[in-house]
Amino acid sequence: VAKTLPVIGRISAGGYNGAEKQFGKKLNNGILASWDRSMPEISDKLWLAVDYMSGRNYDGAVSVGGSWAFSKQVSLLLGVNVYNPAQSTLYGGKPTFTTQLDINF
Repeated sequence: VAKTLPVIGRISAGGYNGAEKQFGKKLNNGILASWDRSMPEISDKLWLAVDYMSGRNYDGAVSVGGSWAFSKQVSLLLGVNVYNPAQSTLYGGKPTFTTQLDINF
């Protein structure tokens, strides 16, 4: 479910139920919540987002990111993922940094 609100931006919420075999017993479901918004008061080229996925599994994390559009065809997205505390024993449980270059033809 998502709703775009004036000035605030888009708020989204939902849930997930993954395969118990992949996530583990009682760790295979949770909630998703996010916010994203273009930031025209700073620049029409800037977009920001925050995303949360609950769960003591490989996907549970808070992610914060932003995108800068160099043109209508090229943008760069940067983000940081901080995994939920119970994941310290899981592979990949340390914070990560991600980049994505989008080129539209």
